[in-house]
Amino acid sequence: MRPIRSLLTAALLALLTADANAGVIYNQSSDYPNSYSALTSQNQASGANYQTFDNFSLTSTDTIRSITWQGIYWDPRGQAFNPPTPNTTSFKIGFFANQNNLPSLPNPITPPGAITLINVNSAIVGTSKFGPDNFGSFDNVNVINFSADLSSTFTANANTTYWLSIVSFASSYPPAFLWTSGTGGDGKSAQLNYGAPNAIYRPGDRAFSLSDTSQSTLLRGTPPTSPPTGLEEDIPVPEPGTMMLLATGLVSTLSAKLCRRRGRAAS
Repeated sequence: MRPIRSLLTAALLALLTADANAGVIYNQSSDYPNSYSALTSQNQASGANYQTFDNFSLTSTDTIRSITWQGIYWDPRGQAFNPPTPNTTSFKIGFFANQNNLPSLPNPITPPGAITLINVNSAIVGTSKFGPDNFGSFDNVNVINFSADLSSTFTANANTTYWLSIVSFASSYPPAFLWTSGTGGDGKSAQLNYGAPNAIYRPGDRAFSLSDTSQSTLLRGTPPTSPPTGLEEDIPVPEPGTMMLLATGLVSTLSAKLCRRRGRAAS
């Protein structure tokens, strides 16, 4: 995956500006508006099939109080359904221990269970073409930045690997919420197919930042003049788990890769 061209500050997702007092203690900048991948991360009760994780570690012990992340909503039923109205802006997160270099399942570590995100803010920062959908077409989707406070804080120990999971808690599927990729970690994420005993690796980091202060003004940005075009690759079950977006014009060169079982960002 190609790194984004510039990391404006440690506080940013791509093309964003942030309050200098944001208190960011960890950051993985968004790959958008360049090539990026997106992984479904939505609650099982809604009908979705996947939960997504990404790992991080801090150089010093600190308390996490707020978070920013980026994602899209997408409906694979076709162009008439996109861009969809978000089916919820209710999110929960969990911090999981590292076990055999994957998240230790099934329960998040202390505080036990999921942490509700409160005061959730969101802003559309651009658009892209995404697909193919069930009819082989590419659909318009909105790329959205989110920020929120944690309902209960989490203290992360220094030099300790944790896995963060951000999950959309919706009442229905589709559309799906997908967590977009970022740059700044170890180049891998993990994804759990509900019902499977373990999560498996997926390529690419996810876009997020962690702060030890309450969220500042919502991070915003300017859409690119030429939105990228997206390509979905097949996965074992008929629910969008791994997506890959490509620069316009490169779709034909990568069509032979549709049979692969995992997504890979390309420029």
